Amino acid sequence: MFNESLQSRSEKAEDNPYQYTILLSTENGAENVFTVNKFEPKQLSLGETIKTDFVEFQLNELSVKDGLKERYKGTTYSYATDKSLKVICLIGTIQNTSKSDFNPCFTGKMVVDGYEYEIKDWELCKGLKVAPLVECPLYIFAEVPESLAKNFKTLTLTFGFDDGFSNKFYSDIEMLPYAYTLTVQSGQ
Repeated sequence: MFNESLQSRSEKAEDNPYQYTILLSTENGAENVFTVNKFEPKQLSLGETIKTDFVEFQLNELSVKDGLKERYKGTTYSYATDKSLKVICLIGTIQNTSKSDFNPCFTGKMVVDGYEYEIKDWELCKGLKVAPLVECPLYIFAEVPESLAKNFKTLTLTFGFDDGFSNKFYSDIEMLPYAYTLTVQSGQ
């Protein structure tokens, strides 16, 4: 599946206007079957460090904001949202432990009191790539209605990524080899 720009960045198949199914068969009519591995998301808690062979990161705090505006190494970065929405944000750090640059790219959802929102990620490193051994602030967030953001009871973040933060398309978080779930109760 893909969109008009031949990109498929959406998590949901129905958001991509062009969808195709390919069935491969041999000359004798036997079908080739492809198996997709499913991974169970690992349960996390705030402050827990995630280590892989290419990245180390942690999410330390939860914050509700009008938007994001942060200073990092002398530069101000900002993310604005609609006035009727708030940003529920999990804040932490990310460090590239590999030997090459990468662009952190998380896929996932945030469920707030039963309402589901697509997540966005935002790292405050110079440029789009994180160089080897560089550590910078990380924000994983969703835009939600103000009334829900101020008074939620339970928030569950389910997210994942692929080896080296490749830009492969995955329609299901459980298809990602690095998948995590973090649940936060209000007041934590």
